[in-house]
Amino acid sequence: MEKLGEYFWKEIESEIPATRKCIERVPIPQLLNYKPHEKSMPMGNLVLMMADIPRWITHTMTEGIIDFRTWKNPEAKTTADIL
Repeated sequence: MEKLGEYFWKEIESEIPATRKCIERVPIPQLLNYKPHEKSMPMGNLVLMMADIPRWITHTMTEGIIDFRTWKNPEAKTTADIL
C-alpha cells in the first residue's frame, strides 16, 4: 500500500495541468473582485483558494491539522502571482 503522502502527490500532479489551464483563463485583475451574486465570494478569492489547495494538503500532512480560521491566504494581483 502506498503512503498517504505519495497518494496525494500523485493526485496533485494529475490535477496541475487542468488547474493551471483554469487559472490562466480567469482575466485577472479585471475579474479579481467580480461576484456573480451579492452573497458570492469574489472571483479572486475562489481562484486563490483553488491554487492554494496543494499547500493545504502539505500543511495537513506535516502538521496533522489545518485551521482555516487562522490560515493565511496568499495575496495576488496578477495571474502570474497566482500560478
